[in-house]
Amino acid sequence: MCIRDSLKTLVAQVAKELGSLKQSLQKQTEDTAPEFDPTRHLTKIQGKNYLEVKWRLVWMRSEHPDWSIATEPVEINTEKKYVIFRATVKDETGRLIATGTKAESRNGFADYLEKAETGAVGRALALCGYGTQFAPELNEAHRIVDAPVKRDDQN
Repeated sequence: MCIRDSLKTLVAQVAKELGSLKQSLQKQTEDTAPEFDPTRHLTKIQGKNYLEVKWRLVWMRSEHPDWSIATEPVEINTEKKYVIFRATVKDETGRLIATGTKAESRNGFADYLEKAETGAVGRALALCGYGTQFAPELNEAHRIVDAPVKRDDQN
């Protein structure tokens, strides 16, 4: 076999392998879910960008389909018409990732039970990093809770 025939055979093998590699890469690209882009789902509320809880859920599920979210009422007061809900996010091993709580009253929303539950889920997801930058519930503005406070009896 001459060198020219050997080169033709080698080129044909390389071309075949490149074709197989190209098909494999195309299949991987098709099988891979596109990355979630939260900026495509922002809503303006009071002039600020907000990522609704439903989109935070989609984002979290796209990255961690095996994580779980559970909600539970902490307190339901039908007489005073308020409720407090807690949401917990756990990873695939059951390890606690974050919790969030939310209180709502009938004064704020007719469907205050659902709003409190959704709000607790939103806070827990924000603590996981899903929508944190768009979560007004984490903006403490003028009431910073972890700032050092000088008491009157201290110098």
